[in-house]
Amino acid sequence: MTEGQRQLAAGALEVARTLKLGRRVNVSWAGSVLADRWYRAGLIRSVARVGLRARWHRPAEPPVVAAARLAAALARA
Repeated sequence: MTEGQRQLAAGALEVARTLKLGRRVNVSWAGSVLADRWYRAGLIRSVARVGLRARWHRPAEPPVVAAARLAAALARA
C-alpha cells in the first residue's frame, strides 16, 4: 500500500465519523487514479484496515453528472 492509499482511507474514516455514518458505509469512486484497479484494490484494503466496512459500488454515472444532480437538488431545498 502507498501512503496515498493510507491517507485516503484515514480521510474516509474521518468523514464517516464526522457525519455519524457508522462503520458500514456505501462507497464508490471517481477519477483516473481510482480507475486503476491496482490502486483501488490497495485503497479497499486500507479502508478495511482502518475499521470501515465499506460496500464498494461501481460508479453509476460520471462524477460531473452526479455533482450537477446533487447541486440541483440542494438548490431546490
